[in-house]
Amino acid sequence: MGKGAIRYAKMLGIKTIATVRSSANVEVLKKLGADQVLLTTAETLKEALKQTTKALQATVLLDAVADIDTPTIMSCMPNGRTAIVYGRLTETQHPIGGQFSVADVIFRNQKIEGFWLATHIGSAKPWQVLALSRKVQKLFAQGIFQTDIYGQFNAQQFPQALEHYAAHKSDGKVILSFA
Repeated sequence: MGKGAIRYAKMLGIKTIATVRSSANVEVLKKLGADQVLLTTAETLKEALKQTTKALQATVLLDAVADIDTPTIMSCMPNGRTAIVYGRLTETQHPIGGQFSVADVIFRNQKIEGFWLATHIGSAKPWQVLALSRKVQKLFAQGIFQTDIYGQFNAQQFPQALEHYAAHKSDGKVILSFA
């Protein structure tokens, strides 16, 4: 989703700041069009985030991971910004809710919202779902959204598929065939 969001934002002329946990992904996201790519393990992350979010006037954080980095990133964003959490890809059960600064939410007017596509579609009118579906299909056809497949394994190779996924999970999808 992150790669698609970067390509879509670039198409719309929206500046993006990507954060990655692995240095191997920095160049990948820059080539996709991310305006800035910051490594979350860097000692200078907070200062870089503050400078970059201010320079690019960042207004929204799209977050699929929802871990300890979420409140860190929010604390570095300017006042009046919003985090939209749409996934929980973290490997930990870290309770991020207790890590947010109540002072930031109150005094800096920062917001945290959840987004779940099934809920959104369930409350939409049928014509809205159809229009959204057509738009997304066109974006797939244009290559804006795509699924990166970086490994294919048969059912007997399941342990190897898991190992491969664990080592390369940010790269895309692993396909397991039962035929």
